[in-house]
Amino acid sequence: MEYVKNGWRAAASPGEPKPLATLGDISYRNGILNDAVEYYQQALRIKPDYGCEERIAYIQAIEGNYGDALAWIDQFILMAPNNDNKGRGYWWKAIFNHISGRRGQNIRTCLSTGRMPTPESLSSWTPKPAWPRSYKLKNLPVS
Repeated sequence: MEYVKNGWRAAASPGEPKPLATLGDISYRNGILNDAVEYYQQALRIKPDYGCEERIAYIQAIEGNYGDALAWIDQFILMAPNNDNKGRGYWWKAIFNHISGRRGQNIRTCLSTGRMPTPESLSSWTPKPAWPRSYKLKNLPVS
């Protein structure tokens, strides 16, 4: 029911990114990741500095698209309104590099930026796994 209400709100509020981002959050929590990405991208088309890049990057990493995840997190870093968000972006970048097998790159990223996230910045959007239990992470490197 909430999904339908927010859908009507998004249709009734053209030019506003929040209803679309909310639909993205709902889709994400229900494991409909492709829809979530599409809603977040729509929100960013309306307001490029809305801040959905981090969520899209996370979903791309879940899907195993580490190149896309890194591209989105670079965009998040570029659009970050403050150093805490930039630090959180670099933290995600190091994680994505690490799990994609680019362990040397993640160390260089952290050392070259000198930015580490604060605990407060990490708590502002900590993703909670919302995909179905049967969902498998794709393209993880085999050690």
